Amino acid sequence: MKKITLFLVAGAMLLVMAAGIAVAQAALDTIAGTNGPDTLPGTAMNDTIQGRGGDDDISGLAGNDTLIGGSGGDTIDGGEGDDSINGKKGRDTITDTDGGDEDRVVGGRGGDTINVADGDFDDVVRCGKG
Repeated sequence: MKKITLFLVAGAMLLVMAAGIAVAQAALDTIAGTNGPDTLPGTAMNDTIQGRGGDDDISGLAGNDTLIGGSGGDTIDGGEGDDSINGKKGRDTITDTDGGDEDRVVGGRGGDTINVADGDFDDVVRCGKG
């Protein structure tokens, strides 16, 4: 299974396969991974990022993001903004410690590690089975 990495260039995303071949370029709206391990960085805008299968590295960066893991052991970092994070299945590591925002974090199934430290604002953290 090949690994897909997204590189952000001036508000567009450029998909690059492991062999270094550019596959497509499109405006950002929703970023979706594959069934393999993906690196999925967000933007300063409000992003929806879906990891799907594989052990993904998902980072929302700035903006009010919706970050969704998948069946693999994902590493998810919300970044700045009021984020909604759901690890789904797998042993995920979820972090959102930038401070100054309100986040909603759901661990999902699997033995997850969740680290949320946002200061004075209200956060909601729910853990699933496992």
